[in-house]
This record gives sequence, C-alpha cells and structure tokens, in this order.
Amino acid sequence: AVAKGEALQALVERYAPHAVFMLGDDVSDAMAFRALRELREKGVTDGIAVAVKARPNVVINEVIEAADVVLGSPVEATRFLAALARRLATEPG
Repeated sequence: AVAKGEALQALVERYAPHAVFMLGDDVSDAMAFRALRELREKGVTDGIAVAVKARPNVVINEVIEAADVVLGSPVEATRFLAALARRLATEPG
C-alpha cells in the first residue's frame, strides 16, 4: 500500500490543483500533512491540513504538530465542512 504522503504527492503531480484541502486524524494523515507542507514551501500548490480529534481522550501529537488547524471533534469537522460548502456555493464562478 502506498503511504498517504506519497499518494498526495502523486495526485498533486497528476492533477496540478491550485489548492489542496485535507482532513485527517491518524499518523498516516500526518505524513500527508507534511507532504502538503513541502509542496506549499516549493510553491507547487497551496492548501491546508486539518487535524480532527476523532476521540476526545486520544490526542496523537504527531498529527496535531503536522496540521495547520485542529478541530476538536468529528462534529466540528462536519460543521466546518458544511460552512465551507455554503461559502463555496455563494462564490462567484
């Protein structure tokens, strides 16, 4: 299996998006967060890495440290994504 960081890099190389938005909650997601950071630093793409604390009593420091933003629960992630979708729906074409 390909690691998420390698998969993210391959997808960015193939599709050349202007921005990447990624949510994650485990160590393999932290690898992709770091890959996204490297791609941003190189000017390849823009984007944001969002850690989601999936379980209240479980904090994976590696994920938190690799993320740009941390949401406290899956419910917060749902609210964030809904707000983002509403915002994007109102943006001019």
